[in-house]
Amino acid sequence: RGPTPTYRGMPVLDPKDVLTEEVKAWKGLHLLHFVGSSCSQKVRIFLLEKGLEWESHEVNLRGVPYEAAGRVVLPAHQNTQEWFLGISPTGMVPVLVHDGVVVIESNDILGYLEALCPNPPMIRPDDAPLLQQEDDLHLDLRMISFHAGGSAGKDPDAVAALERGMRPGLCGPNGQDGPQQVAWFRQYAAGDRGAAVAQAQARFRAAAEGLEARVADSDTWLSGGAPGALDVAWFVYLYRLVRVLPEGAGLSLEGLPRMQRLLEAA
Repeated sequence: RGPTPTYRGMPVLDPKDVLTEEVKAWKGLHLLHFVGSSCSQKVRIFLLEKGLEWESHEVNLRGVPYEAAGRVVLPAHQNTQEWFLGISPTGMVPVLVHDGVVVIESNDILGYLEALCPNPPMIRPDDAPLLQQEDDLHLDLRMISFHAGGSAGKDPDAVAALERGMRPGLCGPNGQDGPQQVAWFRQYAAGDRGAAVAQAQARFRAAAEGLEARVADSDTWLSGGAPGALDVAWFVYLYRLVRVLPEGAGLSLEGLPRMQRLLEAA
């Protein structure tokens, strides 16, 4: 059994809470993830930086079947199915399984991997508040991305299935992570998104300006002399907001040379 994550003091799932029995027999590191999920991208890059070998299990979050690696066609909304909800009480990716131990929530997974493989070191003792800030921006990234892509939101039947299958008592330290996701999908589908998108962009800009101010002129990385978890997380955000989304739909790095340097260096 591996170490307990330390990012939010959130333990790995108790074996009695892992309802999908087959994963308890899995050996080695396994990551259940989705190719377009920013949280999944963050964990995949972290695994690469750590030099760890892992087995991939793609989970389709889309509302239509999806052809994954190996030309395997995955059914729609796999994250709302009983098998996946048995290891992810929120129905969210990524999920790490290590020798049968299940760890959920991306930053808790990073904390687990850091304790499992401390070299190279990638999480500093004072990173916790900045990782929490990064985590808090996730729904803002989703708002910006959905709106820029013209998405009408997740299918209401899929949201209802997610709500029925989740286990709130295991949904984060305060039990709100899962219900918050459901509420977000419903609010996105029902509301005028223009103001919400502008607010999300403003929060990203403020966070980026705060990081810009704390990085020394001589440093490339937010974490100091070498890339760390914070750099990985922000690279994923910046790449989508600056390089993937249409100009003006994401985040401008004008006046943020250090953040631009991070994007280019990573």
